[in-house]
Amino acid sequence: MRRGTLSVIEKFLNKVGFTRFGLYVQDYSGPVGFRIVGRHPEWLEWLIIQNTNAYEIGFTTARDELRSNYWKTRSAESENAISAFLEPETVKAVFTTTGSGSGILRRKRPGAASRSIPPLASA
Repeated sequence: MRRGTLSVIEKFLNKVGFTRFGLYVQDYSGPVGFRIVGRHPEWLEWLIIQNTNAYEIGFTTARDELRSNYWKTRSAESENAISAFLEPETVKAVFTTTGSGSGILRRKRPGAASRSIPPLASA
């Protein structure tokens, strides 16, 4: 997460006066929420944590290539290198045990994988 994102969210919360809240963090929202309450612990009333990382070391090496190619050094070539992560069989292996589910069926549509990655800013 870029530090700019944290500043924007923090300014928004201050502007609307939203400075007392419970926080539910899951997946990639965890680092955002943790940084906000790290700067303003008095804002936090309760906390629920589900499947998120509180620190960089929490990311496994299995995700290094994906994180590097998609978030740190994104280009058309790096997107191509990780495109297999968006194939229906890969999604099935990661997110299901039975292989059923509407998400898998939608992924089989022609062009579904390319629509799942937002276009590069220069494209």
